[in-house]
Amino acid sequence: MNHSDAYNDFKQQLKATGRQKMEGYYPGLLDRIYEEERKEVEKDIWRYFVRKDDTGLAVFMPYLKEYDGIG
Repeated sequence: MNHSDAYNDFKQQLKATGRQKMEGYYPGLLDRIYEEERKEVEKDIWRYFVRKDDTGLAVFMPYLKEYDGIG
């Protein structure tokens, strides 16, 4: 399966450092990924937000379906 461009961009941003990391995440990501990619992306969002303290991912919390991002 080929991944969406948004999925590939998100994976690169997770590993980013320096200036690229400072640019942050694209807020419309969850609207641009394929539905079959969503579960994996949400898992990454949750894991990196909670375990790696990546606060830039907070922008996605209200839109998560698999996790209670608001609570």
